Amino acid sequence: MHNENGKEGWQMKTKQSISECQEKIAVPIDPEQFQQFIDKSGIFEKTRVCMHKYLKNWYEDDAGAFVDCMRADLDTVLSTYHFYDNNVSIAKDLERETDYINCWIRITDEEDDICCDYRTLYDYNLIPFDDTLS
Repeated sequence: MHNENGKEGWQMKTKQSISECQEKIAVPIDPEQFQQFIDKSGIFEKTRVCMHKYLKNWYEDDAGAFVDCMRADLDTVLSTYHFYDNNVSIAKDLERETDYINCWIRITDEEDDICCDYRTLYDYNLIPFDDTLS
């Protein structure tokens, strides 16, 4: 395939590819109800509890790796870093045939530079079953 300059390669104009995908399909989730779920469930507070345990366990297991990645010790991270509610989504893992809820908290340092994102996965009863830091 040739691009617009006649050279080998694959390039599509973004606006063209987006416009070709604009078939209107109603999402089966009411945004207002989803916001109410987020507010009533306290999912960000639950995720913060999991995040604190994750960070504490990591620091206790390997303080050197923690400091290398986070650029500070645990006390400094917990007292001076910023933790922003970032994202909640409902997901479907087709390979594992599992539905779950993702909740992300963005972690930034004292200067608000992004350090990492913490994510907890919940089942539909809001029982956490996995978490990651990336």
